[in-house]
Amino acid sequence: MRNYIGVLVLGLLLSGCSAAGTPAETPDGTDSPAAESSETVTVNAPPFGSEEDSTTAETPQLMEPPKTCLVSREAPRSQFKAIDDAHIRYADDDLVITEVAGDLAWQQDGKTGVIYDNPFIPEGEEERSKMENLVSGWYFLSDGRFVVYDTCEELYNCPHFFVWDATTPEKPAVEFATAPEGKSFSQAHPSINSGRLLWTQPVADSDENQIMLRDLATGEQQMLAQGKYTGAAFAKYDLVLFTKPGETARKLTGTYISNSEEWHPPTALQDFRLSDYDGFVSDANTTAVTYGPLASGEDQGYGIAVWREGWSHALVDKSEDQVTLAELPEKVELQGDLLTYRLQAKPNSAYSDGYSVRVWNLRTGVIYEVYTEYGVPTFEGNDLVISTNVIKTPGGEAVRIPLSEFESGEC
Repeated sequence: MRNYIGVLVLGLLLSGCSAAGTPAETPDGTDSPAAESSETVTVNAPPFGSEEDSTTAETPQLMEPPKTCLVSREAPRSQFKAIDDAHIRYADDDLVITEVAGDLAWQQDGKTGVIYDNPFIPEGEEERSKMENLVSGWYFLSDGRFVVYDTCEELYNCPHFFVWDATTPEKPAVEFATAPEGKSFSQAHPSINSGRLLWTQPVADSDENQIMLRDLATGEQQMLAQGKYTGAAFAKYDLVLFTKPGETARKLTGTYISNSEEWHPPTALQDFRLSDYDGFVSDANTTAVTYGPLASGEDQGYGIAVWREGWSHALVDKSEDQVTLAELPEKVELQGDLLTYRLQAKPNSAYSDGYSVRVWNLRTGVIYEVYTEYGVPTFEGNDLVISTNVIKTPGGEAVRIPLSEFESGEC
């Protein structure tokens, strides 16, 4: 939906690797010597999910992260295939959700039906092509039972959130949230964990947001926090992370669902200025944040920082050039040991837009560059899918790469 274009130059912070690359650096810009994986160092950083402030936590014994290197494994253009008009949005052994010209449909147990009949797609091929980005708003997600999506009233104005239940497929989807007048869910960043939906909802006549939680089975909803927060995401079952304003930049924070106590980020990530956009991804073991230059003090440039529980410091893949904040690394997803994202690694020119789609194996340290044009990476099951379409609609091309392709390399 958002087309960020800028000029970035690769400044990959890598430590001694057999593939082409430059030495790794710590977040303060100093060289980090290579170390065996069994070597440990002492630093002041609490375990992930600790409720203690990092300045008062006990000092654990932590290990050096893996050596890191950049490897080119670009998907040939010949492998990209046209996306079918009936675009499959979700599929498992029991349920298939397709998207056809702006409508959402289901297939289950030999039966079919409509989840969403988009009334805003006009008749006529030319007009439909202009409006097909109204498919189901900004977001679509499913956990195999529930389908959650938002819908639009006009171009980029998507103020309605719906949930559909596959156990009662004939019943219409339920609208469970509506944005205040003049606002939309463009920054909602919804996610599902164990049948619960988390999203960010704008507040009327305010620049604040509410962090909302809904039990999709019972329909019970609760507000976890309200403030100038963005980008809420589950870190684990009882912990939700999001960003808040700091003195010079946005900071990572969080709250425990069960008792509303505040969570504090690990020391390794506290000095990075977070993005207002894709921001961060996290699970119970790994946290990755996209960052930009500090408003004051030492300039960090633009990049993505990754920290795993047990690491002595964060690893960073960054750009050296100064560009606008909107052009931070984006389209960041985490699945197990693999992190995928897109950044701009080379200057724009008449022959190249400078994009680099990457997959980072955080266990081995290898960063694979898999595509060097505009592409939207996403994990789908055991595959990485790269779509060339700017908007998530039928049309364009896509390639599917097995995740096993990213398991064998080493630095």
